[in-house]
Amino acid sequence: MDLTEPQVPNVINLSSKILSEDCLTALGKGLSFAPTTHCNSFNTIVDFHKFFRSMRLKEFFSNYPSSDACPPMAATNRSAIPEDTITSSDPNDELSGALTSTITPFRGKSTFIPPKRRNASLDTYCRLVEKDITTLLSKKMEYKVADNLTASQRADLHALKQDKTLIIQSADKGGAIVIMDRTSYEWEIRRQLDNTTFYKKLQHNPTVEFKAKIKAQLDALLHSDNISKREHAFMTVDSPVIPVLYTLPKIHKAYTDVPPGRPIVAAIGSLTENISAFVDYFLQPLVTSLPSYVKDTVECIKMLQTIEISNDVFLVTMDIESLYTNVPFIGGLQAAEHFLNLRSTCIPSTQCIVDLMETVLKFNYFLFGSDFYLQISGTSMGSKMAPSFASLFCGYFEQEYIWKEHNPYLQYITHWRRYIDDIFFVWRGTENQLKLFHTYMNTSSPNLRFTMEFSTHQMSFLDILIYRDGNKLGTTLYRKATDRNSILHGQSYHPVPLKKSLPISQFSRIRRICSSDEDFHTQSDDLERRFRERQYKLDWISSARRRFEGISQAGCLQTSKKDPAEQRLNCIVQYSPLGHRFKSILHKHWHIINSDPTLTCFSLPPRVVFKRPPNLRNLLVRAHHPRQPEHFLRQIPQGNYRCGHCAQCNFTSKTKFFHHPLTGKKMYIKGVITCNTNNVIYMLRCPCGLAYIGKTTRCLKTRIAEHRSNIRNQDDKSPVAIHFTKAAHNVSTLRYTGIEQVKPPSRGGDINALLLRREAYWIYTLGTLSPRGMNEEFDLRPFL
Repeated sequence: MDLTEPQVPNVINLSSKILSEDCLTALGKGLSFAPTTHCNSFNTIVDFHKFFRSMRLKEFFSNYPSSDACPPMAATNRSAIPEDTITSSDPNDELSGALTSTITPFRGKSTFIPPKRRNASLDTYCRLVEKDITTLLSKKMEYKVADNLTASQRADLHALKQDKTLIIQSADKGGAIVIMDRTSYEWEIRRQLDNTTFYKKLQHNPTVEFKAKIKAQLDALLHSDNISKREHAFMTVDSPVIPVLYTLPKIHKAYTDVPPGRPIVAAIGSLTENISAFVDYFLQPLVTSLPSYVKDTVECIKMLQTIEISNDVFLVTMDIESLYTNVPFIGGLQAAEHFLNLRSTCIPSTQCIVDLMETVLKFNYFLFGSDFYLQISGTSMGSKMAPSFASLFCGYFEQEYIWKEHNPYLQYITHWRRYIDDIFFVWRGTENQLKLFHTYMNTSSPNLRFTMEFSTHQMSFLDILIYRDGNKLGTTLYRKATDRNSILHGQSYHPVPLKKSLPISQFSRIRRICSSDEDFHTQSDDLERRFRERQYKLDWISSARRRFEGISQAGCLQTSKKDPAEQRLNCIVQYSPLGHRFKSILHKHWHIINSDPTLTCFSLPPRVVFKRPPNLRNLLVRAHHPRQPEHFLRQIPQGNYRCGHCAQCNFTSKTKFFHHPLTGKKMYIKGVITCNTNNVIYMLRCPCGLAYIGKTTRCLKTRIAEHRSNIRNQDDKSPVAIHFTKAAHNVSTLRYTGIEQVKPPSRGGDINALLLRREAYWIYTLGTLSPRGMNEEFDLRPFL
């Protein structure tokens, strides 16, 4: 029996498990690879309802100067607009306290949906489009496409996903997929967390405590007019998600058993995510104004083209080790405060921004496993403001130790440029003086440590190799020895126009980078080889290459002005075999909009924009790896059960399944549900066969008791009670079944929104909207 694992260039298996050839072949396609998917009917309906909302919003605000401002009360029924929408979009909120606040793009998320029956043509268009989409979805199995994975590959990927002893993660650099034993992965993270200089272990979950402190701070800033109402709403998180720590294996570094990991905190939805974004809005302009700032590769190349060099100069690069974790709180805040005070208009106040920055740093907690930690020094990768915060600290260091006259080596430095922690400059002194300068750099700050490489011939910086070309500098593409072929696979289930555009963008990139035609041809050969490896069509590759063979580097470096964006609405749907038919349906009924003289705001038909389907990263990679609880007792089978101790037990039964109210199809219950279970999606049935889908965060029996009370009292606001009254049903004939127990996310978040989304799913799946059921509407708000 051969236990040797096949070798796949893009996959680094450091685990103790031998993977099958099918599994490795599938992984070798890359984490960006999207397996073939069928059209998800429910998600498609949600996407189209979002598009209809966009149309209604455009029509609703079309008669007013700015879509950011709500219509005046005299012109519309302001009571129809939710209060949060009014306050979060009222310009007067921004102008209150004008001396201490400024207008920013930040606002709380609006869930406002304009009422129907404002415009008959718009209502008709939306209704006909939805009808045709529903008909198309009912025939979706007629539009199958060939699978880009074999059945065996899919089975192996599913088994890999279910294997909780393994961790799948992308490499820190190079584009490889790394598979590790969970024990090794966690050992490396624990090793880092044991460093008490940077991390402190907490005894409990601090979310509630931190949330209260942040709320008090934001309230104080609002009352002092440092922030507006809508900025306050934006930075206030009612249902925060707990941040988690994960690492990216640094396989490009030397290691023995376990590669070191780059720590990253996944903080989307966290308490400080939006505060960090607000702060970064004001830090970004300060970063771009630093003398050492370089925006990107193109800007760097343009700078290099201006340099004339002599034979005795050195090309030098430096790297700042572990910059993010080594920036001290106090020093980083002082540096940011220094640059904030240089603004021509200090609105909002420097103190306001510094205080919010300190909040992001001070409350930078996260979960790993079942333990909570607080970062007590530096900032974490994953925070929006982290690059700007670190860059300003480096900018202050440069101001004090590079540009000041007391720097004994200043005369030898030219063209100093820095991209966060990567530095390039030209040295016009001797090699010995350069080494002394390196020592000077490492002794000037207790927090920053610099590594250095230098050469008189060539040096890599960012993704370019800079080399001497006479008395000028030339550039070509730089790829590390550890770099894998991470180009999106040609068989990935992405839209064809997107895949066809990738060779164009990549050949354009190397034409911009390569200063000589010889380098361009060499790099083009290598790029063509990599596209062939990823199974791209040869005519796509050759056509893209020919497009840039006749263009010089200077021609590619010229920035063309973009045409003003067309005022077209985008209908954003997931890519599927039905995608292009959606466009036909949208355009088929557009004449209804065109023929209405009151709808001039829709000058052009909508554009269909595709979201990519789930890829292997979505399928296999997780930031959080909670331990599965061990069960020592026999597990109760999933199903709906009576508790045996309440009045509602008489109206339900013990069952593992229920029947679709329209088709009769048997459907199995998800979870173990009793009358006392919280967070439940339930189905009510009446004697005439109609069904109602509801949700509750409370005990199921409490909600059922309310339904029965509404029926007895003939509540005209309850759709169930209205139906029972009209049909003369007795309350004793009501029957209910819990059909899904929705478990709260392990990291927190808005459980009510999750329940609303699952409720909408079941309403659609079981077809319980009136008149075929007792539900009255499809609630889009939890999906916004």
